[in-house]
Amino acid sequence: MKKTKNKISGFFAGILILIAGVILLWFNEGRTAKTETTIKEASKEYADVSSEKIDKKYENKLIATTGTLDIGEQQVTDPMFQVSVKSAKLYRKVEMYQYKENCETDENDKTICHYDRVWSETLIDSSKFANTDFVNPTEMKYKSATFYNENTKVGAFSLSNKLLKELSTNVRFVKLNQEFGTSLGLTIDNNAYLDSVIKESDSIVKGNQYSIGDIRISFFYNNATTVSIMAIQSNNTFKEYESSSGYKINYLSETEENGQTIITNLTTQNNKIKWILRIMGILFVAAGFSTLVGPIQYICELFPFIGDILSWAIGRAAVFLGIAVSFIIIALAWLRYRPLISIGLLVIAVGIVFICKTISDKKSKKETHQLEQIVIQQPQPKQPQPSTLMQMYSNQNPQPANPFKQHSQQSQTTSSNQTTTGAHSTQVPQTNLQ
Repeated sequence: MKKTKNKISGFFAGILILIAGVILLWFNEGRTAKTETTIKEASKEYADVSSEKIDKKYENKLIATTGTLDIGEQQVTDPMFQVSVKSAKLYRKVEMYQYKENCETDENDKTICHYDRVWSETLIDSSKFANTDFVNPTEMKYKSATFYNENTKVGAFSLSNKLLKELSTNVRFVKLNQEFGTSLGLTIDNNAYLDSVIKESDSIVKGNQYSIGDIRISFFYNNATTVSIMAIQSNNTFKEYESSSGYKINYLSETEENGQTIITNLTTQNNKIKWILRIMGILFVAAGFSTLVGPIQYICELFPFIGDILSWAIGRAAVFLGIAVSFIIIALAWLRYRPLISIGLLVIAVGIVFICKTISDKKSKKETHQLEQIVIQQPQPKQPQPSTLMQMYSNQNPQPANPFKQHSQQSQTTSSNQTTTGAHSTQVPQTNLQ
C-alpha cells in the first residue's frame, strides 16, 4: 500500500520535474542565443586601447583595455568590526552553525533522515524537518557584507562599482584585533571572530565542539595587481555594453588580456554554461517522463515474468521520449534565432522518436513470441487413443475360447502339413528320373 502511495505521489512530482526541465531548457537556449548574438556584435565593434590615457574618440564606444590595478593610499574598511585593508574589495563572511537535514529512501521505500552540523551563511529552516527535535535559530545577529574602495583605478580610468563587483575576494584577512573582539564578546578562532552561544564563563564545558547557533565572522579581500576590461568608455570610467538582443557585457578579469582573448573567453564561458544547463534540462525532462510512467510500471510488475519486461520497456521508452521532447524544445527555442539549426534539431528529434518506436515494436514482438513459447511448452494432459482403450479392455476382460474354431484351425494346420509333405515326396522321384 505504501509503495502504491509513493508511486502516486511520484507521478505528481514527475509533473513538476517535467515542467522545471522544460522551463530550464527554454530559458537556457534563449539565453545562449542572445549571448552569442551579443558576443558576435561585440567582436565587430570593440577596439583595443591603452589605459594610460583617455582618448575622446572612443567615447561611448566599446573598448578593451588592460593595466595595473591602482588602489591609492585609501584603505577599504568594515566599520562594524574595524577591519581595514589596502585593497579594492573587502568581504565580510558571516556563518552560523546549524543543523542540515538529509533524507533518503531505502529499498523498502522507507524514508530515513539524518542531521549534519554545518556552517552556513543562510538560515536553514528547521520547522520543516521530519524530526522536530533538531531546531535551528531563526535569525542571525550579524550578516555578510561587501565593501569597495571607490578610489580604485586602472591607469587613467576609475572603476565603477559594477566592475568592482567582478573582483574576487580570495585572500583571508588574519590581523584581527583581539581587544576589539573581546569588547563585543567575541573570541578569535582560526583567524575568525567567534560569537559563541556557550560562553567560557558558563558552567557548561564547551571544549572544542561548536554549538548550534554559534556565529563565525571571517574576512576576505582582493589582491589583484593587473586587470583587463571590456566595456563602454564613459568619460573617465566605464559602463555596460548592451547589444541588440538586450544582453550586456561588463567584463573584468584579473589577468592581462587583449580584446580577442576576451571574446574567446566570453565564448568559452557561454558554451560551458550552455551545456551544463542543457544537460540538466534534458535530465529533468527524461526524469519527469520516467516518473510519470511509474504507476504503469507498478501495475505491470504485478504480473510475473512478462510484467518485468513490460516495465523495463516502458521505462526505456519514457527516457527516449524525454530526450526527444528535449530536442523539440531546444529546436523551438532556436527557431527564432537560427532556423537552419532548429530544423536540424527537429529532424534529430523525429529520428529519436522513430528509433524509440522501432525498438518498442521489436520488444513487443519478442515479448509476444516468448509468451507463445511459454504457452506451447506447458505440459498438456494426454488423451488415451481408441486402440489403447480396446487393448486395455481386452487385457482386463479376456474372451472365452471357442472349441469349434480351435478344431477348425487344427484341421487346417494338419491339412497344410500334409500338402507340404506330399509336395516334397512328389519332387523326390522327379529328381531321381533326371
